[in-house]
Amino acid sequence: MNHSITFRPLKKEDFCLLYQWHNAAHVHAWWDPDTAWTWEAVERKYTDRLISRTGTSRVFAYVYDYGGTPAGYCHFYDTTLFLSPHELKILPPQTAGIDFFLGNPSFLRQGLAKRALSLFIQTIISKLFTHAFVNPAPNNKGAIAFFKKVGFNEIESPQNTQLMIKRIDRDS
Repeated sequence: MNHSITFRPLKKEDFCLLYQWHNAAHVHAWWDPDTAWTWEAVERKYTDRLISRTGTSRVFAYVYDYGGTPAGYCHFYDTTLFLSPHELKILPPQTAGIDFFLGNPSFLRQGLAKRALSLFIQTIISKLFTHAFVNPAPNNKGAIAFFKKVGFNEIESPQNTQLMIKRIDRDS
């Protein structure tokens, strides 16, 4: 079996995957858990994240595959376009915000998510940014532990948030 991880820009044809993944218990519990993930909700959330050749999208969304099988979703954005001035004071310049999940339940607990996120940072994010930022739910201890394994460190965060940062080593 081909064990390579590849990233491809999100396409409208991927919305069926996002619909399935958002309705899977392991994703729905932490990714907008108050949202009823109908087909219309998926279209509303992700249509503006389709990467166009005109460069109009401000969130750059990808599906990642493992051995040719869709495994999960990730995106990045320039934090200066989305975060408040107070939040930006906490972060270093040239920081990408990242959202990431492993959607395909058949790949859970195999180390794939760690490898995929590390590869996403090294092959895509590092070309444009010096740091990566995530903000898991403060009570999502599993996600916090996961991001620490990938090299993120907790930083001082406003109340009811959990901010984590990773310096990107472009030489590795």
